Amino acid sequence: MLKFNIFSYVALAVLFNVSGAACKKADDPIIDADKNTRTVLIEETFEKGTKAAYSEATINLNSGSWIFNDALIGNLTGDNKNGANAARIRNNGYLYTNFTTASTVKTVSINYAKYTNDADSKFQIQYSLTTDTTWIALSDTISVNNNTLNKLSLAVNITGQVRFKILKVDGNSTRINIDDFVVVGAKLGSQNQSNDNTVNHILLGNPSNATYDIVNAENYLLEQPYFISSYSSSKGIPNWVSWHIEEADFGAAKRQDDFRANTTLPNGWFAVQSSSYSGSGFDRGHMCPSADRTSTVEANSATFLMTNMIPQAPRNNQGAWAQLEEYTRTQVKAGNEAYVISGTYGSGGVGSQGTVTYTLASGKINVPTHVWKIIVILPNGTNDLTRIKSETRIIAVVMPNINSIGSNWRDYRTNVKAIEASTGYNFLSNLSSDIKNSLAQKVDNL
Repeated sequence: MLKFNIFSYVALAVLFNVSGAACKKADDPIIDADKNTRTVLIEETFEKGTKAAYSEATINLNSGSWIFNDALIGNLTGDNKNGANAARIRNNGYLYTNFTTASTVKTVSINYAKYTNDADSKFQIQYSLTTDTTWIALSDTISVNNNTLNKLSLAVNITGQVRFKILKVDGNSTRINIDDFVVVGAKLGSQNQSNDNTVNHILLGNPSNATYDIVNAENYLLEQPYFISSYSSSKGIPNWVSWHIEEADFGAAKRQDDFRANTTLPNGWFAVQSSSYSGSGFDRGHMCPSADRTSTVEANSATFLMTNMIPQAPRNNQGAWAQLEEYTRTQVKAGNEAYVISGTYGSGGVGSQGTVTYTLASGKINVPTHVWKIIVILPNGTNDLTRIKSETRIIAVVMPNINSIGSNWRDYRTNVKAIEASTGYNFLSNLSSDIKNSLAQKVDNL
C-alpha cells in the first residue's frame, strides 16, 4: 500500500554525485514536469517480511530479495517509521537489493532517522552495475541527527542493470532507521504519439553512443520528453541534440524566453547560467528550436534550458540557421514529419564583437567553429524506420559560426559523410547499411 505520493520526492532534490563531494540541495521545490513519462521501479516500505536478528541473511520483501547485514526489520516503539516497520542498521551494517533494475533511473528517495535517542550517525546510498561487486557512491555521506523521519531525494541519471545499497558508514554502535525506499525510472520518447507509435527522438541512432553514466562526462546523455542530447561537461554545450517534429508539436503556446540553468546536471558540474553569454557577442542559440515546441507551455519552456544552447554568431543564428528551421516546419505542416539532429564541432567562432572567441565564462563554455544539422523528412505515417528508403529526402548542412555568414541556408548543404568525418560520429546507425550508405552520400538539391 502506498504511504505517499511518489513524485513528491523530487521536492527536495539532491543532484547525483558519485565523487563524495558535498551534496547540493534545492532551495525551492522542483516540479516534476515529466511525471507522465516516469515509472516506479522499486517501492520498498519494509512492511512485508520479518527479520528480528542483526546477523547477515537474505530476506524477501515486497520489492524482491534483499540482503541484510548488521540490520533487521524494526517494529518497536523506538523505531521511527511510516506504518508498522522500518529497517534498522547498526555498526557498519548495510542492506542492498539482491536484484537489479533495468531502466533509466531518474530519482532515488529514502526516509531516515535515528533509532530512539541514539547518538548521531551517518549513512550513504550506493549503487553497482550488473553483477559488479564494486559499489559507487550515489549520495554524499548523510548525517542522521534527529529522531524524526527526514526525506532525501536524489535526482540521478543512470542506466543499466542497477543494484542499490544503504550503508551505515560511521562504524559506531548507534542505530538508524531506513524507510520508504523508492526508485523512479524514465522512459525515452516524446510527449506526442505518431499515429500508433510512440516517438523516439533518437530513433535513427545514438551517433556518439552517449550514456547516462556520470563518468562519461564528455558524452553524457540527457533526455526528456521533448528532445534528447549528448552533453559535454568541459565544453558547457551539447555535442548534439536530436528530436522528432510532427504537426502535433505546433500549437498556441507562446515563446517563454525563460532561459535558465539545467539543475539536473550531476553535482560538481559547471551549470551554464542564463547570463553566461552576456556581452560576448554571441547569441544563446537553440539547438532544438523554441518554435518546434509550441504545443504546450511546458514543451516550449523546455527548449530554454541552457543545455540546449550554444554560443552562436548572431547573423548565423538569426539568418541562415533560422531560415532552415522555418523551412523544416513548413515541410512538416505540408503533411510530413521530420527527424532532426544538430550539433557543433571545433573551437573558435566569430561573434558580433568582431574577434575570434574560443571560450566564454573563464574557459568553461566552448565557442564552436561550426554548427551542423541533419534532417530526414518523411510523409506522415507509422513504422518510420521501415519507411525510410534510399530515395527519402535528407538535408545536411554545415555552417561556419561567424557573423559574416551568408543568408541562404542552401549555400551550406553537404552530406552526412562529411559531417561524420568532421565529428567522428556515426549517423543513421539504426538503418540498414545499404540505406544508410545511400543516404549518407546524398546532397539535397531541392
